[in-house]
Amino acid sequence: MPMRLFRFFSPKSAFRSLSSDRKSAGKAALFYLMAAGAWVWLTNRVIDQLVMDAQRKVWGQAAQEWALIILTSAVLFMLLRQRQTRSDQESNWSSIDPLDFNKLAQMVPVGRAVVREQIIMSANAHLCGLTGYAQEELIGMDSHLLYADASEADLEKDLQPSRGQSTGTVATSWVRKDGVIVPVRLHVALLNPDNPAAGSLFTVTDMNVSRLMEQVLEQQKELYLFFVQSAEDGILLCDRTGTVLQANQTMCNFLRLTQGELVGKQITAFFRIMADEKVRPFCHDFVQQGQTVEVEWLLTTTGDVERSLDARVVAMSDGTYLVIFHDVTERKAVEKALRESEKKFTLAFATSPDAIIINRLVDGVLVETNKSFTALTGYSCAEVVGLSPVQLNLWRDPAERDRLIKQLYAQGYCENMEAGFRRKDGSYGIGSVSSRLLELNDVLHVVSIVRDITRRKQTEIDLERLKVAIEQAGEVVVITEVDGSIVYANPAFSEVTGYAREEVLGKNPRILKSGEHDRTFYRELWRVISSGNTWSGRIVNRKKDGSLYTEEATISPIFDQQGSIVNYVAIKRDITAQLQLEAQYLHAQKMESIGRLTSGVAHDFNNILTVIVGYCEMAMTRADAGLPMAGELEEIHKAALRSADIVHQLRTFSRNQPIAPKPIDLNETVTGMLTMLQRSIGDDIELIWVPEKDLPIIKMDPSQLDQILVNLCVNARDAVHGSGTITLRTRSVDLNASFCTEREGIIPGRYVVVQVIDTGCGIAEELRDQIFEPFFTTKGSLGTGLGLSTVYGIVKQNNGYVDVHGEPGKGTTFLVYLPVHDNDPVTVEVKERNVPSLGFGETILLVEDDSSVLALGQFMLESLGYRVLTATTPGEAMQLAEHNGTGFDLLVTDLVLPVMSGKELADRLVGRYPGLKVVFMSACPVEAAGHDLGLGDDECFLQKPFSLTTMADSVKSALTAD
Repeated sequence: MPMRLFRFFSPKSAFRSLSSDRKSAGKAALFYLMAAGAWVWLTNRVIDQLVMDAQRKVWGQAAQEWALIILTSAVLFMLLRQRQTRSDQESNWSSIDPLDFNKLAQMVPVGRAVVREQIIMSANAHLCGLTGYAQEELIGMDSHLLYADASEADLEKDLQPSRGQSTGTVATSWVRKDGVIVPVRLHVALLNPDNPAAGSLFTVTDMNVSRLMEQVLEQQKELYLFFVQSAEDGILLCDRTGTVLQANQTMCNFLRLTQGELVGKQITAFFRIMADEKVRPFCHDFVQQGQTVEVEWLLTTTGDVERSLDARVVAMSDGTYLVIFHDVTERKAVEKALRESEKKFTLAFATSPDAIIINRLVDGVLVETNKSFTALTGYSCAEVVGLSPVQLNLWRDPAERDRLIKQLYAQGYCENMEAGFRRKDGSYGIGSVSSRLLELNDVLHVVSIVRDITRRKQTEIDLERLKVAIEQAGEVVVITEVDGSIVYANPAFSEVTGYAREEVLGKNPRILKSGEHDRTFYRELWRVISSGNTWSGRIVNRKKDGSLYTEEATISPIFDQQGSIVNYVAIKRDITAQLQLEAQYLHAQKMESIGRLTSGVAHDFNNILTVIVGYCEMAMTRADAGLPMAGELEEIHKAALRSADIVHQLRTFSRNQPIAPKPIDLNETVTGMLTMLQRSIGDDIELIWVPEKDLPIIKMDPSQLDQILVNLCVNARDAVHGSGTITLRTRSVDLNASFCTEREGIIPGRYVVVQVIDTGCGIAEELRDQIFEPFFTTKGSLGTGLGLSTVYGIVKQNNGYVDVHGEPGKGTTFLVYLPVHDNDPVTVEVKERNVPSLGFGETILLVEDDSSVLALGQFMLESLGYRVLTATTPGEAMQLAEHNGTGFDLLVTDLVLPVMSGKELADRLVGRYPGLKVVFMSACPVEAAGHDLGLGDDECFLQKPFSLTTMADSVKSALTAD
């Protein structure tokens, strides 16, 4: 059985004891040498090595120290047992072969010499060291020379074996070479008892060393008692029968007994397991065989406190045995906690919903993965163990792996690093990686927990996209709590309402309440949405600046997973502009219908006026100027012409009259409109006209000036509310740069100003910038909001400027600035009695669907000396042309005819009869005829109603044209 040297202390408790009292005890330990039955004192260097080896648990690396321990133990063993075995040595030495003595003598750590007849024959190195002589000096020296007292040299003779005695021992003193006297113990033994002449073996021991050894042994005994009493392990010394001989304080503390209560008692009285029929024979046999027994058991002390003990039973050479108890209660608790922790870790590792990966740090090779890793990547554990993530191509971006490794080296862990990974099927995912360094079997590993956040990241992307969409949406999005308090509003809300988001968060949408809806409206809205339904409709709200706007809203409840309403979301669109466009469109349709009706009425009325004016002129040519009838005919003629002007204005207001700017006298134009303006404003309001004399000429379409004056006068009438005055005033001004700089859209120069001044309610300052906006009105449903915007548009079109002054309760003044036109003088029509141009019998084909106008035209042309063929439809005209061939010289046709237009009829006839001349007639102005009917600028045109002279000139001009 191999001898176990260390059985006094467990390594853990021994080194703990040493470290606890290092100053007093130094680095030392006592070890029981079973073979010798002695305690061994080890050096500091050996202890340091043993401490280091115990800590590292690598005992094999201390082979050299063990050899030194064994050698030292052997020497001590021989010294301690020298007295008991001296007789055996003497007999043994006699049997040594002299040829082998030199080898043996050099190996023994005491002084040895062979002396024959008092002459030293050989000496070992230890004896040389003891005497100070070199080996060459000792060999051949008389041994008597070594004695300090010459008289003691004779003692050597007395030590010569005689009468059967082969050994002898004496204490004496020797003199070293340097003169120092050394006390020695001399042992003499015959090399061959049968032949004394063979010489003797001298064994010399330095008595100083022996005394030192005794002192060391005494110190060791004291240290033994110190270590035993101060050891953290409990120690019992028992005899063969199991009676306790000694116990240290730790053992007493374990059992909660005094030494007096322990010593002399059977060990089985305290440790019943030792009395167990199965355990006792087992322990007894091992102890009797000199072996060490190691057992573990639970100790129940006084007070029923259970403690776990690690017991070692060590047999002694004298039949006694040591029992060393080490309290492993805490270790057992730690081991139990460790087992529980391992169990929990194993369970968590196996059942974790997150992928757990363990791989080596140095090369990344995977050593373990869980089932969630398989679910995450598609790889089983067997497929990946032994391979690295790089080999498996798991990292989508290798730079992310490098970043993880760098962080692990820097701080030992990494938390929640987002990284892309590649699955077995080639698809990609995103994981949140948390890693830490872990040492397994002295090798650094990385434990990584990877949570699949692919869906979460996609959700975040979708939410971000949704957020961006909502943030950038043109529609207003508002989210409220169940109580209506606003928790979110997108930028469109701020753009529409004028409120910043921070101003409305936490507030109720009632801050937008306009007062246009009653309580029933809002009560019904809340009833619908609070019942879990969606409400849709239009709401009129008020902006931060006080203006009203209309929005189309859809308000829906938001439910949680339990089906409870947690929020409301409102998606609203400002439809104010849309409603205004709809109103504008409806107004345009209305105006278009009125225009069409007016145009039709004007066309028919012009035909009637044509007949009246024509026959009136024909009658006037025949009547004698001195007769009363001539004056009456003149009045009829004037009335007809005024009627034609009214028709022209109707067409202008119906917007069927194209814009035709021309130089006009503003005063004359306004004067001609006074009667119509008075009828527009009513008899309760006095219209005052204050023109400035010698007013400069302006250039614009007279019909546009009519629109400006009518709209401004009607607006003034509505402001007066009953009786009052409206004053029209004209004047000329020169606007300088200073005036124009303060006003946008006007340049310095000479202007004519038309002022429309009323004594009405006035206008608030904050509304002045809005009155020219389309559809803005302060009249509610009574106004369209288009009158002033029309004025503003016409003035801007003519490079003018509109200004307004007024205060609430003090009336309003509108000033229209129109630029002076100096290039073209006003044409003054001189009314003369012209002689109509007569014809020379040319044939004219006259086409007119109105029979009265057709008869008048035929009458006029025949009176002028022309041959006239008439037709009421294009079909009749085509038939007449076929019958007459080229038998007519001129086509005079109305532009508006049934089936086909007069222009189309003319194109066909001219195509068939090249060189045919054409004169077109129409109740529409030439501009409208050219725009609507495709009439060219070089065409001959006769405007209805026309006079005899006008017709004669048009026909003559067409016939004589090239």
